[in-house]
This record gives sequence, C-alpha cells and structure tokens, in this order.
Amino acid sequence: MKTFITFIIIVFAQNFYSQSFDKKTYEKLLKSDKIEFVEYAKSVGLTIETDSISESIFAKRKGCLYLKPTGTKNDNEYYELALIVSTLNKENNKLILENAKENPETKGVWTDNEYLYREWDMENPISKEMWYKVLIYKRK
Repeated sequence: MKTFITFIIIVFAQNFYSQSFDKKTYEKLLKSDKIEFVEYAKSVGLTIETDSISESIFAKRKGCLYLKPTGTKNDNEYYELALIVSTLNKENNKLILENAKENPETKGVWTDNEYLYREWDMENPISKEMWYKVLIYKRK
C-alpha cells in the first residue's frame, strides 16, 4: 500500500514539475543524509516538499524530480533505497549509470561497488509525458 501511495504522489509531483538534470546535484543528493539533502537542494534552487504518508522528501524543478526516502522500515537485508531520480530525458539515465555494469540476466538492472540501480520508465497518466526513472539502492 505504501508503494502505491508513493507511486501516486510521484505521478502528481511530476505533473506539477514537468530544467535539466545536473549530475553534480544528483551525486550530492545521493550521498546526503536527510538534512544535507534539504540544505543542498534548497541551495541549488530546487523546490522541497515532504510527504509523511510515503515517508519521502521531494526535491524538484521543471523536468527533474529527486525523491529521498525518510522512513526507517526496510525489509531487504542487502539493500536500502537511497534515491529515486525521475527526468523527462532518458539520456540522463546514461549519466547516472555511466560507471555501473548492467546485469546480463536482468534487463534494466545495473550495479557498481556501492549501489544497485533499476531503470523504470513510466508515462504520467495525467500529462501523458514519459518519465525516465532510476531507483538507486545502497548496499548495506
């Protein structure tokens, strides 16, 4: 249920914030804790929203959405969700994945020494825009 609510919130957030992806910002937000995430995102002009239902912080600008989970519940013993990046340009996925290797057995799944990445493309049902996501999981 929580995943469904997060999905719905992402859809609506994308609809309202449909500028370009910035790799430096992505890297800073990925490695930040919750407080650093908000401080850095504000410092580069991103709009911040929090959602207690999905336990997430959203940092967004036109064409780009970063989602940082704030919840502590995680049933996976190997990985924890660190960040979701959603953009309107699929080329941005290449920048995120440039140092990762694709899993030959599972299309759309990539890994490096620190993270597992999962690509996920989704059409926003309201705006009909195609959003390209990378879910980034940190190894425990």
